[in-house]
Amino acid sequence: TQKGGGWMSLADAKTLVATLDTVGGTNYKDALNAAMSSWNNSVSGKLEGDNVQNVSYFFTDGEPENGAVNSTQQATWEQFLAANGINSFGIGLGTSATGTYINPVSYDPDAPNAPASNNTILVTDLNG
Repeated sequence: TQKGGGWMSLADAKTLVATLDTVGGTNYKDALNAAMSSWNNSVSGKLEGDNVQNVSYFFTDGEPENGAVNSTQQATWEQFLAANGINSFGIGLGTSATGTYINPVSYDPDAPNAPASNNTILVTDLNG
């Protein structure tokens, strides 16, 4: 179920994150396509100008609904991020989250040869 769409303020993002749950079934491909479409079809929410950084946060329980992001999808995602100067963080929530499925979503276009795990954050203890 989509919890939010489009670009939002920091306060709205914090409110949204507070409502997230980990129930499985993240469709990685649909999420990446929605992010790219939203970016390309929106004039608001983008940071522009010198010394700004647009950031993508991909929250997941680490269990993709339809398998992992394949190499073609990963290349398309990374090209999109690089073309738009977006730093992408994959954030795994829960004890079952690993970098295996999350790393292909994590990418820093300013350090394209750095390991994707540099932008992957695993949060195993959701209570602390």
